[in-house]
Amino acid sequence: MSTNEPVDIDYTRTAWIHTINKQQLIDCLTRLRLEFDAKSSIDALRTILRKHIQRVNKEDRDNEAKTVHTMAEHNASSSKLEFSLGKDDWEIYTERLELYFLANDVKNEKKVPILLTKINPEAYKLARDLCAPDKPGTKTYDQLVKLIKDHLNPKPSETMERYKFNQAQQAATKSVADFVARLKHLSLNCNFADANVAVRDRLVCGLRDHATKKKLLSETDLNYENAYKVALAMEAAEKDATVTEKTSTKAAANTNSVNWTQKSGQQRQQQGRRSRSNNRGEGGRGKTYNNSNASKSSSSSNRNTNHQAPICYCCGGANHMARDCFHRYQTCRVCKKKGHLEAMCRAKKTEVQHVQPVTEDHREEESAHDFYFAEEDDNISRVGNVNSVYDGIRAEPMYVNVSVNDIAINMEVDTGTYATIISEEVQNKYFPGIRIEIMDTNLKAYGKVPLKHVGIVTNLKVKIGKEEIQQLKMIIMKGAGPTLIGRQ
Repeated sequence: MSTNEPVDIDYTRTAWIHTINKQQLIDCLTRLRLEFDAKSSIDALRTILRKHIQRVNKEDRDNEAKTVHTMAEHNASSSKLEFSLGKDDWEIYTERLELYFLANDVKNEKKVPILLTKINPEAYKLARDLCAPDKPGTKTYDQLVKLIKDHLNPKPSETMERYKFNQAQQAATKSVADFVARLKHLSLNCNFADANVAVRDRLVCGLRDHATKKKLLSETDLNYENAYKVALAMEAAEKDATVTEKTSTKAAANTNSVNWTQKSGQQRQQQGRRSRSNNRGEGGRGKTYNNSNASKSSSSSNRNTNHQAPICYCCGGANHMARDCFHRYQTCRVCKKKGHLEAMCRAKKTEVQHVQPVTEDHREEESAHDFYFAEEDDNISRVGNVNSVYDGIRAEPMYVNVSVNDIAINMEVDTGTYATIISEEVQNKYFPGIRIEIMDTNLKAYGKVPLKHVGIVTNLKVKIGKEEIQQLKMIIMKGAGPTLIGRQ
């Protein structure tokens, strides 16, 4: 290679840089308009040229990768943008397709081929039938869209659409936002002169909550935006009030349950002393004191002095009945049943609690007692100690800390059962390797309702406070449920 011969710059490799002399390096750097010092050594000049070539190659690779990524995204988005006859909505599909054309700068002559290749075979056959004797490819994009739209979505009757709109009411399970969205959808084919005014009127008249409706009707110069904001605010306030009242109700119930237990025990002792005194005083004349009358009198007195507002079994609030509760049709995340919130669910206790069957007539007493109902296999059962309010007294469960095989367990005191019971869930958690014996005895709750059990565990080391009980037995019930300590 001649010393003065110009050198072609090869960007595919850098080994050729070491085959040229200093003058040729200066010539290359000058043509590339790179900054350099002609007095620098040949190695320094070679380094400048090599880094430039490497930088250009890296930029080219990055640009190529971006192009491939953009093409992949384009193909992925276009592959998802498809229409299936009988499954997708044609109007929504064409709206999305027009956005796709706008985002990708699709020319008009390509819109028809893209449209016809993004519909399934059934939809293409329909387009052929509608265009016959012409071929779909001979039509314009707007003509094809209108042909299929008129066939799949014929224009509805304006009168019928307005009738549906004016009959709309907020469902018990729907929020204000859901109701407004439904009203706007119903108004699409009503051809209202002012859709906002129509939606405002139907919103006010169709709301479920009476207080919100009264508030909106009292407003002057009410427009749609203000009506919507007020309805949302009232709904949120009602939810917040329900949560705070439920918390305060639970705290008050925990205190009242202890006071009532002490008071009822003192009353029973006083009644017993009066009974023995009257029996001794009237025994010679053959008269007997009637304890049932005293019990009824005491019960009546307690109703008058300890009356409390009934508790809603749907949310726990004390300011309304279950039939008026906002959460009446909510689905519980624990038992997957409608009618109550997760905080009020006692489904886990239904397997081992005392269950008392009731007739359909007892449903009428809901406003007075407000019990929680559990429905299984079309048989209605009432759980007797689930947040029940009777004679103004809230019956809350009582718990005691028990040490079983040196493991502390919080157990519920149940004086109505002789046996001590734990659920299979608790057994797997605290005593996974314990030996379970088969028990032939059948267990039944009140009303002869059968209870399923896994078996029995014997010879347990139990300690309550400082008192130690030897050889305690525990029956393990199937599934999940409370841990009960019986009279044994």
